[in-house]
Amino acid sequence: MRICLGLLAVALATLTLPCPPVNASLSKFKLFFGNSPGLVPNTTVAYGEELYRGFHQLEANGDWVVGPRDSCYCEKWAKSHGTKDEKLGAIVAMFIVFGSCVGALIFYGVAAWRTTCGWEEVYVCVIELAHVLIAIFHEIESPSTLYLSTGNQVLWLRYAEWLLSCPVILIHLSNLTGMKDDYSKRTMGLLISDIGTIVFGTTAAMSPPNYLKVIFWFCGLSYGVTTFYLAAKVYIEAYHTVPKGICRKIVRFMAWDYFGSWCMFPILFVLGPEGFGHISAYGSVIAHQVLDITSKNIWSMAGHFLRVKIHEHIIVHGNITKKTKITLAGEPVEVEEYIDSNEVDPAEMDQVQDKGTQALAHRQSFLVMRNRMQQKGVEVRASLDNSDRDQTENGMGGGAVTMGQWGMGNKAVGDPGAMGLGMVTKAVEEPAEKMGPLEPGRVILCMPDVALVDFWRLQFSSLPAPFEVYPAVGPDMTLQLVQQSLQLGGPSFCDFVLVAPDFLQNPSPSGLVGRLKMMGMRVAAYGWQPAGPMRQLVETSNVDGFLEGPTAPHGVNRSQFSALVFRMQQLKKMASMAALGAPPSMLPPTTSQHSTAVLASSVPNPLQSDSIPAAFPGQGLGTPTTANPLFSVMNSSPPSPLSSRPTVPAPMGAEGEAALMQQLMAEINQLRAELQQ
Repeated sequence: MRICLGLLAVALATLTLPCPPVNASLSKFKLFFGNSPGLVPNTTVAYGEELYRGFHQLEANGDWVVGPRDSCYCEKWAKSHGTKDEKLGAIVAMFIVFGSCVGALIFYGVAAWRTTCGWEEVYVCVIELAHVLIAIFHEIESPSTLYLSTGNQVLWLRYAEWLLSCPVILIHLSNLTGMKDDYSKRTMGLLISDIGTIVFGTTAAMSPPNYLKVIFWFCGLSYGVTTFYLAAKVYIEAYHTVPKGICRKIVRFMAWDYFGSWCMFPILFVLGPEGFGHISAYGSVIAHQVLDITSKNIWSMAGHFLRVKIHEHIIVHGNITKKTKITLAGEPVEVEEYIDSNEVDPAEMDQVQDKGTQALAHRQSFLVMRNRMQQKGVEVRASLDNSDRDQTENGMGGGAVTMGQWGMGNKAVGDPGAMGLGMVTKAVEEPAEKMGPLEPGRVILCMPDVALVDFWRLQFSSLPAPFEVYPAVGPDMTLQLVQQSLQLGGPSFCDFVLVAPDFLQNPSPSGLVGRLKMMGMRVAAYGWQPAGPMRQLVETSNVDGFLEGPTAPHGVNRSQFSALVFRMQQLKKMASMAALGAPPSMLPPTTSQHSTAVLASSVPNPLQSDSIPAAFPGQGLGTPTTANPLFSVMNSSPPSPLSSRPTVPAPMGAEGEAALMQQLMAEINQLRAELQQ
């Protein structure tokens, strides 16, 4: 920005440069004879119309011209730039460009404050503003225009502006989305070909009107064709990368604008004074000012709106991409398309990647746009929300352990009837490094089929503590496993049940989640999404915690997953302490939901009767009504809680009971200390 302001100051400083005198006294002028023979020096007469800067037509005699002393005047050269009407049109066109540049800079300034604004469009606008300011007052003066001994006119000011602005336009083109932090090999190719075009074009303008001019022009044209080829590949790839809808329409418009305006520059070169002089210098200025508006101002404005729309898409739908293969110049190319999580086809899950918003949380533009979108009532990405600021700063922004507040319905945090509060509310706020170590545990998976069983086994095996994973297909088998775990060790035998979103349709007490909670079991769910019907489904299911994902190929966020498991273990400890009769003042704060779940384990429940068959044969609860498809017929019993049945401890004396109470008190104090942090 400082560089842009400095260039603007230089352009304004040129306005103070001295110009040839117009209303100077006649004593400084010398008469030059036009058509009549003879010279009348030091003649004081009235002079009228200005033919050129400092040269005037005498009112008394149209054959005489008055001009600065020791200066010469060529009538043919003065008129070679164009007629008076063309000159007026050129000045008007330059003032229009000046006004559009000023308006664009004001707009970009407001956009940088309200949404986002790239440096490329601001830089190009400042360069164009400096160029038009100089051109308005010194367009045909040296060194803005170079007059060579060969009679050629070289508009060096125009070529200098191209050298300063066109490479930045191509840098913007190579990063249309604004999401890349570096530039690729293709960017370098665009810059090299563009510089070659301008260099050979300038050389052709300096060459005499013969075969040399034609040769250099074709050399520059070859570089320009290379630029167009690389730019076309960028546009095609960008079209398949940006989100569908308005973003793709903007990319298509930018492509038409780019090729339609840039292809006119070599044509104007041939027709203008640099080429073969079919149009005057002023006519060339008018045409180039029109092209400057379309190729720079309008194109940059469209690129700005494209980046804003992509920012909005990421803030609402997340940084989710899908790998898509396209054919580009006869070669297969793999691009990553920004998609909505609701548009994901289950058959294409292996091509979907959730890059997370952690790397974007440090960008002030994302935070500003998020706040303004929230003020308008737009649901934004959870990991960019204010409640997740600590989570993002501690490297947990890639996913979201979304527990607690979203499961409360319309109840306040302090409401004793609120769902999902207590220790669970800290899951999205407390960094993983502040949590205690995980303990070995057991978890039951409630899956619709066997597709994700191996995936979740892998996720639990990656935890720092060993976990026994018991899969079940469908609600019936899940209830059977929970029933057996309750008989083996009560509610504390199993840490929690991880439920697929397929079984969250019924949030009533007769649903799977309600029945599990009545049995005193903790329930977590996966499949939460930042937008769409899945978000409402999971948040209103009354589970104790829920997790975003999994998304291919990264699965779930490890830190978030560990936080979810840790909180489930804390809830299990709280239930165990409540069952042992710890004083209420010593228990950590919990919810009525958890208290009800604990009491349900000690009250006779029809769900715990013999009407529900055992999940595994030979355990005194009858034969299972359905075989578990996760295991073979010969060995239908999985490595279940029964295979690692704990031995019944011998009756303890007074010393053993005292030691148990001391251990229990130590755990209670540790939990209270963690809650107070």
